[in-house]
Amino acid sequence: MDEDIRLPDVSEELGISVHQLSFFLNNHLGMNFNNYINRFRVEEAKSMLINDPSRSVVSVGIAVGFNSNSSFYKAFLKETGMSPKQFRETQTKVIHFQSSPTTDVPSETNLSL
Repeated sequence: MDEDIRLPDVSEELGISVHQLSFFLNNHLGMNFNNYINRFRVEEAKSMLINDPSRSVVSVGIAVGFNSNSSFYKAFLKETGMSPKQFRETQTKVIHFQSSPTTDVPSETNLSL
C-alpha cells in the first residue's frame, strides 16, 4: 500500500470533493481520513502477521504503508490494544490451539456412587 495516500487524491479518484469525503468519514464512520487509512493498514498488517509468520514485523509495517516502525507500532497499538509482536504471538497460540486434536468428552457422566 502506498505510504503517501492523500485525501485530495482519494477524493479525486472517487469523483467527490475533499469536503464530501471528509464529511462522510467523520459523520458516517466516526473518524478522520488519517485514522481511516491507519485502520485499513492495520487490518492488512494483521492478516500479514498471521499468514506470513516468517516475515519480520518491521517489513510488515513497511509493506502496508507505514513510513516508520514507531508509527506502525502506535497505530497498531491504538487499533488492537497490543503490539504487532504480541498480536502475532497471540494469534499463533489461538491457531495452534484450534488445530490441536480434541479429546472426546462424554456427553453424560454418571457421578452417582
